[in-house]
Amino acid sequence: MSCTAAWNEKSFRGRNDDGNETTATWIANQSTNWTQLTDTNFRVRLEVQETAACGKNNVVWQLQYNKNSAGWVTVNGTSANVRSSASPNLADAANVTDQLTAGTGTFQGATGFDEVNGAAGGASMDIAASGHSEPEFCVQILSGDVADADSIQLRITDNGTAFASYDAMPTITVSKPAPSSVPRNYAVIVA
Repeated sequence: MSCTAAWNEKSFRGRNDDGNETTATWIANQSTNWTQLTDTNFRVRLEVQETAACGKNNVVWQLQYNKNSAGWVTVNGTSANVRSSASPNLADAANVTDQLTAGTGTFQGATGFDEVNGAAGGASMDIAASGHSEPEFCVQILSGDVADADSIQLRITDNGTAFASYDAMPTITVSKPAPSSVPRNYAVIVA
């Protein structure tokens, strides 16, 4: 008799890309939405709980975004609006530790960090029955693709397949600075 894992996104937390896996500072409290500046690296950690008492091996957590409720789009290294972005603080496929508080059961953090293609996990991401994981992604919101105050939701999927449930999903408000009011070509008159 086979057993099929089921997933629930239980919590999230935004963080600055200003340190390694344990020293980076948090943007907001756990499961609290935030405002994010465009063209700036930030990281998002999402807690996934297995809910059917069935384990699964080689899980790929794929990040997706939804801009202004227009539909879910996969995040990768060339996606519009939200794009994977290289972190100077943590390497792709680095292991992560258990830092959020909504998960229960055995924790799996192997290869849980992504900065390349919006996909964390893979061959080492084996989730035990009723276990949990906290993949973390380094991304940017692209100023050329968004307007100030746009709404961006983020979620993860099981390699493109939506979860059975999403108890907590971050909603980010875009902060896009207005263009400079100083003309590019101007003369300075010195008296």
